[in-house]
Amino acid sequence: MEHLRHQRVVITGAASGIGRATAQAFLSRGARVYGVDLDAEGLASLCHKWEGHGDPGTHGDSGPCLREPRGRFHAHVADVRDAEAMEELAALVFKNAGRVDLLHLNAGVMIGGRVETLAVEEWRRAIEVNLLGAVNGVCAFVPRMMRQGGGGHLVVTASVAGLVGFPLCGPYSASKFGLVGLCESLGPELAAAGIWVTAICPGMVRTQILERGRVELPGKGRGILDQAMARFALSPEEVASEVMTAFRKRRGGILVMGIGTRPLWWLHRLARGGYGAAMEAICRRALKRDDGD
Repeated sequence: MEHLRHQRVVITGAASGIGRATAQAFLSRGARVYGVDLDAEGLASLCHKWEGHGDPGTHGDSGPCLREPRGRFHAHVADVRDAEAMEELAALVFKNAGRVDLLHLNAGVMIGGRVETLAVEEWRRAIEVNLLGAVNGVCAFVPRMMRQGGGGHLVVTASVAGLVGFPLCGPYSASKFGLVGLCESLGPELAAAGIWVTAICPGMVRTQILERGRVELPGKGRGILDQAMARFALSPEEVASEVMTAFRKRRGGILVMGIGTRPLWWLHRLARGGYGAAMEAICRRALKRDDGD
């Protein structure tokens, strides 16, 4: 099924989870994919899976380095927090590919816990990776996409936590709200250049974001969260399928997905007082149990 063989796709956070599933979805349909991540081993395993389609580059003193691949998968080891590295990466990609049809800014980290336990460095990490990492991608790639002609698509991985504030997830929600605002701002602006902008807002997704991040919930909160993840969470492949559909059908705006996420969003929008009271009651109960009262 190679109906996207003329498409050029850039995905950050491509070594695992949603990014990896999206890379595989586009590769399987013939697209040329440029995968970006700090996880060199994860990128190498994806290269191995698509043997003959590319090799992981390295991150040298002068920024991201690309080994010229023989096929359709190009792997780059780079840090989205590094604006200079992202600029150099964009220059390499456009030199190699000539254009970018889909830019999927997906790299992210989960940081959460009681506010009194969170150091400012943890807040900074969430903002720098989730929000400023996407801003660096926008600044490096989008002006080039506007000049390339023929339009394109910008997809940003936000979250339902970027639409509805969740207690004990302050750094994560703050950064994801920023991403939704970024997409809502850029959508009308980039429409004139034929570039669609989509913020994908899934609920829980079965990825390694919890293990790789820092989430300390009170009482039995983490155990309950893990059970909910196992029972209700989307698979990365389901999210990747929605990204593919948005790209093929040129769907912009906010894309909400997952069990119960859309009703929760509407409840938040239409009955903010009731939503706030419910979250406060849940949080009070959880914190009370954690304090041993």
